[in-house]
Amino acid sequence: KHDFFVNSLLTACIALLLVYMAVRYFVSPLQKITATAEQVGEGDLGARCDLRRQDELGSLGDAMNNMICKLAEANEMKLSYSRTLENDIRDRTRDLELKNQQLENLIADLHAESRERKRVTRALLGSEKQLQALLEEKDILLREVYHRTKNNMLVIISMLELQLDGIEDDRARRVFLETENRIRAMAMV
Repeated sequence: KHDFFVNSLLTACIALLLVYMAVRYFVSPLQKITATAEQVGEGDLGARCDLRRQDELGSLGDAMNNMICKLAEANEMKLSYSRTLENDIRDRTRDLELKNQQLENLIADLHAESRERKRVTRALLGSEKQLQALLEEKDILLREVYHRTKNNMLVIISMLELQLDGIEDDRARRVFLETENRIRAMAMV
């Protein structure tokens, strides 16, 4: 019985030792992988999982390291793109501010030109009214001159007729009659 007990105890100790070694062999790499994953999760993309094993856990560690490298490259690309985008936005903002200033200047110029055009339009309307008044006055004066000229011609015709009554020479009478007819023709125009 004693041998059985010692053998059982020895077997149990060996079994415990084998279980401890097996657990250490499998759990220790998993703990390293977990610690590396937590570091990466906190933003440390320089963390590496150094297992140096040729089994599945070693492959898992290598895959983890490869993934971290790709994450670091992607992060660097993101930062580079972000810097480029910030520069582009800064340049575009500066261009937009310049264009906005040019547009504000153009609007101010257009307002000034609009005010000037309104002033010129008012002046032209005033000049047009003056010209219209002058034209009407000219028409009145022309009618008056025409009327007076016609009256003067009629007076001349009357004077020629009075003079004609006292002339007995036929040739002189014809000259007076021709002159009278010419004056009548001019008076009709």
